[in-house]
Amino acid sequence: MQVVDISTHAIRESKSNPRKTFRHLEDLAKSMSEKGQLTPIIVRPLPKEQQNGVTHELVSGARR
Repeated sequence: MQVVDISTHAIRESKSNPRKTFRHLEDLAKSMSEKGQLTPIIVRPLPKEQQNGVTHELVSGARR
């Protein structure tokens, strides 16, 4: 596992997430900048054929 900086514009919400109601990534980014982040979010890289402007998919941490 590695820690990297990724723009929220490069991350999409997972389509397989069972939770259908959660904050948008911009709200998550705003909350993190105001309150900090104690638990990291986890993302995975998308295959090149699925990227279309985004490079990663949110695996966990959308509700932080």
